[in-house]
Amino acid sequence: MENNEEKEVSLGRLFKVMFNRKIPLIAITLGTMLVGCLGINFIYNKGVETYKSEFKYNISDFNGNGKYIDGSSFYFNSLTTQKVLQSVKGNNEEYASIDVDKMIEKNAIELELNKTYDVNKDPIDTYFTLSVNQSYFTSKDQAKSFISSLINYPITHNNEIQKNINYKVNLERFDQVEFFENQFSYLENQLDYILTKYDGLISTYGDVIVSQENGGKKISTLRNELSMYFTNYSINDLRIEANQKGYVKDYTTHVETLKLRQDSYKKTIEYNEKTIESLNKQIKGLLAGSSTSQSFDLSSYNAKIAELLAENVNLQKKVDDLDEQINNGQTTPESFTVRLNGYREKLEDETDKYKAIEKEVMEEGTEVFFINTNVIEEDGGISTLAGAALTFVVGIVIGCVVNLILDYKYLHEDFPAKPDKKKKEAAAE
Repeated sequence: MENNEEKEVSLGRLFKVMFNRKIPLIAITLGTMLVGCLGINFIYNKGVETYKSEFKYNISDFNGNGKYIDGSSFYFNSLTTQKVLQSVKGNNEEYASIDVDKMIEKNAIELELNKTYDVNKDPIDTYFTLSVNQSYFTSKDQAKSFISSLINYPITHNNEIQKNINYKVNLERFDQVEFFENQFSYLENQLDYILTKYDGLISTYGDVIVSQENGGKKISTLRNELSMYFTNYSINDLRIEANQKGYVKDYTTHVETLKLRQDSYKKTIEYNEKTIESLNKQIKGLLAGSSTSQSFDLSSYNAKIAELLAENVNLQKKVDDLDEQINNGQTTPESFTVRLNGYREKLEDETDKYKAIEKEVMEEGTEVFFINTNVIEEDGGISTLAGAALTFVVGIVIGCVVNLILDYKYLHEDFPAKPDKKKKEAAAE
């Protein structure tokens, strides 16, 4: 009965059986490592490894949800939309192989807004983390270039908007209007517009010194020079002169306008006279049909008649004044028109100058700060060293299991004795 009972397997015997067959163990371990490492690198990692970039902009409008230069909205998560990704891809033929549609469909691109806080839980810094699956790129260099272009999209797009903005709307309207007063107003509006733009530029980028090509001075100095020029040569001085001397831009059109206004006054006078006549008839009718003992309160009739008579006196004065303007209109001297157009040309030159300054400051003053100097870093997946260690352990385990299966019987009985080398040689002779 004791012979039928299995012997208790010791730990030492278990290890002896597992490591008895050296060649199969080594072969299985190496094979497992080879297949495992290939699988990790070319199958598993391809699905989970990402290129990650941490960055921030030096312009507050781009560190969250803000505004582009034309006032249109900027939303930071728009960087991962199809429109923006396709735009970035289309700007460089080297990105032709990148399937941005699939990237979006598979949620293979993520953008996260991160904030750091002080002890009072007030935000002190903001930065972004952009992660893109590695499988969409043919190389790390391609990924670095594409991700860098994508991150810089708000800056390049803002510069493109600036290039296409029409800063001369007031000057264009100046050319279209028929009256000096409107022209004066558009010149003043243009001056205020450019001065306000200078203030905004300083507020956003600081009071920097621009290149010699654009003046070689601080922005505030150039702004104050413009303001001082139009303080010394005031647009309002032209307005006062034109009003005092009765200058008109287009005399023929002006006269027609005056005549229309005069006709309107005359029609109102005629209407008032008929109303007065009607009121007088009503008064006579009341008096004719009454007895001598009756009395009527005619104060309301008399008050209305007096009001209409006073209005007609005022309107007749305006008609007479318009007659004088029509018959004795002042022809605008050419020197006045030349000076007025000189103001327009000065403002156009200053507008072009400002736009060039703004372009320079925006291009040089808007930057992306990458937390990693290499722009991107690899993240996720299993490293080659870790993969080798993992597959080595798995290979050993599999090899040991195979050896246990092959030599299971030796867990309970002794291994056959190995003939020594001398006996082998004697037997061979």
